[in-house]
Amino acid sequence: MRRRSIVATLILMLACALPVTAAAADPPAPTTRFIFRVEGLPVAGAAEVVHQVNDFQPGQQTSFHTHPGLTMVSVLTGELTYRNPAGERVFKANESFFERPEVAHFARDARNAGTTPTRIVTSYVIAKGATLTTPQPTQPSPAPLPPTTPHLFRTDATLPAAAYEVAQAILDFAPGAQTPVHTHPGLVVVTVLEGAVTFAAAGATKAYAVGESFTETPGVAAQAHNAGAVRATVLVTYLLPQGAAPSAPVTTPAPPATGSGGNLPGLPNTGAGGGSTGLPVGWLVLVLGGVLALGWCLRRASHPA
Repeated sequence: MRRRSIVATLILMLACALPVTAAAADPPAPTTRFIFRVEGLPVAGAAEVVHQVNDFQPGQQTSFHTHPGLTMVSVLTGELTYRNPAGERVFKANESFFERPEVAHFARDARNAGTTPTRIVTSYVIAKGATLTTPQPTQPSPAPLPPTTPHLFRTDATLPAAAYEVAQAILDFAPGAQTPVHTHPGLVVVTVLEGAVTFAAAGATKAYAVGESFTETPGVAAQAHNAGAVRATVLVTYLLPQGAAPSAPVTTPAPPATGSGGNLPGLPNTGAGGGSTGLPVGWLVLVLGGVLALGWCLRRASHPA
C-alpha cells in the first residue's frame, strides 16, 4: 500500500509540473482597447507629434476653434458632443474622430444631467512650433467654460518619405503584462494615462508614471512592461508608411528566455506571450528525478525482496 501511495504521489507531481511551468514562463500580453487609423497629411517643413489629454466637467466646452494640422480625437470616458459645419454628433467611450486643418468646430460635454466627467485624448501631427488651437470670432452662447488639460507632450517628428498613415491606440497592461521585443517602421509616441510602464530600448531601461511620455525610434528593438500591481494604460500614436503594420516582433537574436510578452496592434492578437517554451533547469531536475524514482518504485513492486 505504501508503494502505491508513493507511485500515485510521483505521478501527480509529474502531471502538475508541465502546466505550472508553462504558465510561469509566459507573461500576459497587453490588450488593445481600440486602434484608429487615418491617412496622414503633408506638413510643410519640420513636423511635430503632440499628445494632449482634456477633461470636461459637466457643462464645460471648447470655444469655436481650428487646428493647424491633422487632429485625431478619442473619447476615453463619458460622452462628447462634436459640432462642425457638417453637423453634430455625440461620441461615446472608445469612439474616435479626426479633424482636418482649418475647419472650425467646438466640443462639449454631452451629459447635461451632469455627474460624470468626460476625458478625451488627442494626437496632432503639425508643423513644428505651431499653435495647437486658434479661436474663431464666432462663439457659442453663453461663453464657453473650457476643459482642463492635465497632460501635454510635444516631440519632433520625421514623417515617412512617401504616403503615410497615422494610428492612435489605447493599450492596457495588466499587472505583469509586457510586449514582445519589437520594432516599429516609423516614429511612435507613448503617454502613460494610468499606472506605470517600464520601457527598455538601446541598452537603457526607464519607468514612466502617469502623465509622462516617451518616443520609440524606428527600427530600434524595444520592450514595454508593467512591473506594478495595478493596470497600466497608455496612449500610443504611430507614424506609419501606408499599409504598414504598426509593429513587428524581433526574432533574431532570440527574445529573453524569461518570456517576451504578447502582441501589439498589427500582430496576431492571440494574447499569448513569447519567450522560452522549454522547462527551466530546476523543473527539469525535478521531472528527471521523479521519473527515476517512479521507475525504481515500479521495479521494486514487480520484484519484491
